[in-house]
Amino acid sequence: MATAIRHAARILQRSQAAERRLFQTKLPRRLTGDEKKVAAAQLAEIQVKKEELYDKIAGWEARYTLHGSSGLKNVQLLRHLSVQVEPRHSDPRWRSYRRWAYIHDCLKVAGCLFIGKTAGDSLISLYQEKHQGK
Repeated sequence: MATAIRHAARILQRSQAAERRLFQTKLPRRLTGDEKKVAAAQLAEIQVKKEELYDKIAGWEARYTLHGSSGLKNVQLLRHLSVQVEPRHSDPRWRSYRRWAYIHDCLKVAGCLFIGKTAGDSLISLYQEKHQGK
């Protein structure tokens, strides 16, 4: 009996420890002055890398044509980066990628609304059919 209780206690402790690991969240802490400077420098470096990557891929896309999934992935990455880089109003490619990113976002919202409306209508009609027959 004592062995069974010890065994059950061990299992309970393991499951509680696993639950703590699973649901443990780090609370945000305030940055010190030095950490703020380092974080700002890293964010600036990330922005520079985004600009460089956009320039590199856009230049490559202007010179070469790549069909297939790799070409599609590059175009999708350009559209995604076009929203995050500094505005380039004189660049027609940037304007095109930016426009397509906006249209894509609008279509995602419209699709979600359409699916929600259709699902809601079908659930209502199923409910009405079920309760109308009684």
